[in-house]
Amino acid sequence: MTISNFNVPNSISVLRILMVPVLLFLAWNGHQAAFTGLLAVSLSTDILDGYLARRLNQMTRLGAQLDSWGDFLTVLTYPFAAIWLRPDALEANALYVLIALIAYFTPIAFGFIKFRRLTSYHARMTRVTAYAMGAAVIVFFAGWSDFPFRLACVFLVLAQAEQIVISALLPEWRENVRDFRHALALRREKETYFE
Repeated sequence: MTISNFNVPNSISVLRILMVPVLLFLAWNGHQAAFTGLLAVSLSTDILDGYLARRLNQMTRLGAQLDSWGDFLTVLTYPFAAIWLRPDALEANALYVLIALIAYFTPIAFGFIKFRRLTSYHARMTRVTAYAMGAAVIVFFAGWSDFPFRLACVFLVLAQAEQIVISALLPEWRENVRDFRHALALRREKETYFE
């Protein structure tokens, strides 16, 4: 990292990435309470790094990418943890899990195909959905209820559809695109520039 990229929000994002192997270790060894607690910490740092980046005016391209990689790698732990920690609940929610997996990975694949990199839009709807899904996943792994997860899946489908629209609209890769209207404005700006 260069000096301009070495900041508190980026360091928090790196810490969240480093938590992924620990999460997998805890889940593999059946430590449900420890896994759920560390997952709550990890998801809290996701909120904290973005807040601090905006508040301290330390938003960087690297930070957006680290945050997206942290999100991606953390989400990858969910299916493994569910298999190891809550197999009965996983089976009971198989349709919702399938919907969530398709909804989550389709815009990622679309972005990789179009831009050859992980998208880092941090759109408003996606952030709100991430908070809802994060809380729902914590509730799920704590064993309290499956209903919040099922409800969050509906919002996930809507948010990820917007991600696909954003990727379709953007002429080139951009980070921190607020919503599809912002993507449309960026597209028009690019088209106007080349006229």
